[in-house]
Amino acid sequence: MTIDDLDLAVLDAWVQAELLPTFTRQPGTTRPWCAQWWDHPEAVLRLEGMRRAWLALATTPTGISVWLRDHADPALEQLLHPGGTFSLCDVMHARRHNPIPPLPSDPLPPEDEAATEHHFTVGGDGTVYD
Repeated sequence: MTIDDLDLAVLDAWVQAELLPTFTRQPGTTRPWCAQWWDHPEAVLRLEGMRRAWLALATTPTGISVWLRDHADPALEQLLHPGGTFSLCDVMHARRHNPIPPLPSDPLPPEDEAATEHHFTVGGDGTVYD
């Protein structure tokens, strides 16, 4: 499954009906939010994880507490972090929407080149040695 396989309509319905009315925050520079959250892959992934955990936990006796502690609080902390995925968006002024580009990544070298360039040994304690 990839992020493109997610049903954004189902996620949007949950975000609109459950998440946003419940977790009210004043967005700003210390807690950025983007009304176009669905255009931020990290937000989609974190919110879908929250939704799935909610479905699995909400009907169990201590599920809501577990969901808050293990899923909602950490995910919202990351989403609303000043340096997080919404940090370039500005909903307070011009409703500016600027998704952060993905982190850069160089392609892997050809297999024969990679095998000759990197030799690592892992010790019994998990230490990696060149």
